[in-house]
Amino acid sequence: IAAVLALGLVGRRAANWRLRRRRRQSAAVALCAAPSMSEPMPSFLDLTPELLTRQPPQVAGYVIREPGGRTKAAQVLHHRITNESQYQAVLSLVETYLHKFDLINMIGALHMCAATARDHQLLLRQIQTDPNFVKLFHAAKAEILKDVSALEPRSCSSVLWSCARLNIFDSDLFTAIIASSTTRMETFS
Repeated sequence: IAAVLALGLVGRRAANWRLRRRRRQSAAVALCAAPSMSEPMPSFLDLTPELLTRQPPQVAGYVIREPGGRTKAAQVLHHRITNESQYQAVLSLVETYLHKFDLINMIGALHMCAATARDHQLLLRQIQTDPNFVKLFHAAKAEILKDVSALEPRSCSSVLWSCARLNIFDSDLFTAIIASSTTRMETFS
């Protein structure tokens, strides 16, 4: 009898949780929907290159902007990189499409590898010795050192965090980023 009562209580809690989640989602959709939008918002699974080039709707007073000058291929690759949960999948994208990566994609791939290796020494060693990761790191380093002052503050922090998480110390890269960041300190928030 206690098991039946416990199942009923768990079922009721789950139903209440689902109802609260639906209410929050519908409130979020109502908040995000702009009055001038006549078409429904696409779901995550409906992402196509055409949707990635459209201007995003204004949400709660903020506009999400992609950096100017990004190609469609770079935008699609960015979404593929961020949706991968395994470093092997990210590095297979690096192997195939590194020539199409822009700096944001390179930093995103470094970040995903670092996030995967979090607190796993074996994964850390596998990532550090993977030839595609080595190519990715050297390409990102070369791109960053071309013009360090053009690097956004968030990108600076992502590169430094990724290197710290992956136990990579590159004095040329760190010195350039720190020197550039020090001169632009007032622009960082």
